[in-house]
Amino acid sequence: MADIEEDDKKPAKAKGGKSKLVLILVVLLFIGGSVAGTLYFMGFFEKPKEAAVAEADQKPEKKIPIYHKFQEPFTVNFETDSGIRYLQISIEVMAYEKTALDALVLHMPVIRNNLILMFSSQTFETLVSREGKEMLRQAALQEIRDVIEKYEGASEIEEVYFTSFVMQ
Repeated sequence: MADIEEDDKKPAKAKGGKSKLVLILVVLLFIGGSVAGTLYFMGFFEKPKEAAVAEADQKPEKKIPIYHKFQEPFTVNFETDSGIRYLQISIEVMAYEKTALDALVLHMPVIRNNLILMFSSQTFETLVSREGKEMLRQAALQEIRDVIEKYEGASEIEEVYFTSFVMQ
């Protein structure tokens, strides 16, 4: 028995110490991988829907232009050194909001009046050049905006285009 008691007093040698450590690491990696995979597939790592919606709101929307064609062309005459000249202009207006074009239609009598007065006060020499036509186009845009702003408070008309421009 003395031999047995001596064996109990001796420190026990670690049996398989390295293998236990490797086994513990493998189990921990497996558990960690399982948890991470579960969270990933459940959407834990994705952005919240509110953040995705807010991010989508920050992207600029592509605006689609809406056009309105004036039904009748503007025909005016103006006097030059060589006699009376005629000008006929067809116009289309562009906006991004339908409400802007609704305001345009509502105030069409005032807009047509002001444009006729403006067109008839032009000189032939000015309108012969491209720059003169462009200045007239800008002036027509401003005239339309002024009328709408006077009655509506704001104008969302973006552009005026001459679709026909005839001088005689």
